[in-house]
Amino acid sequence: MDLEETADRCRRMIAEGPGYAAFPVTAGPGAQPVYRAVVDDAAAVEFVEMSPDLASHAVETFVFQRIRAAWVLLGGGATRDEGVPHRVPAAQRDGLHLTVSQTYVTRKRKAPLLGPRHISLAEVHVSLETRTVTADGVPLPLAAHGCVPVLWSGRRPPLVEARASSGALLATLRPTPADRPRPAKAR
Repeated sequence: MDLEETADRCRRMIAEGPGYAAFPVTAGPGAQPVYRAVVDDAAAVEFVEMSPDLASHAVETFVFQRIRAAWVLLGGGATRDEGVPHRVPAAQRDGLHLTVSQTYVTRKRKAPLLGPRHISLAEVHVSLETRTVTADGVPLPLAAHGCVPVLWSGRRPPLVEARASSGALLATLRPTPADRPRPAKAR
């Protein structure tokens, strides 16, 4: 798929509605959606393509902004990661229940009348023990792969909380744009 076909596929997914959605990732040919996030006038969609031996995967993440009722692609691209994404116990992640694996910041400076031009996306990975994840109190979907998108416009990132099935707070974190991956605060 070329960039315009991918952008059109993303726009169709964004049109499904506001909020967050997570999709199961399975073995198979072609790019599969991992998640979709639509918050106010910002949106992000991530796809993954597995290698035939399932040893690695390529990830493509795209960020959009709604300008005059149209979703405009601001940026996106591919990275190559090692290993297939999946949730593991916190003990296998140095005791961490939440970590930020990727952050993206897009600034659109040329059109000041079109709204906030600071759109950020953090990909948060959660432990197997985590049952619910929220961003400033908004529930986020949790799939088997454990990749949770956190999308926001403006400069202040939301507070992300991970809770156990008992409701106990496991960890909190406030993603910082353009930071290196960092651990969450344990509670």
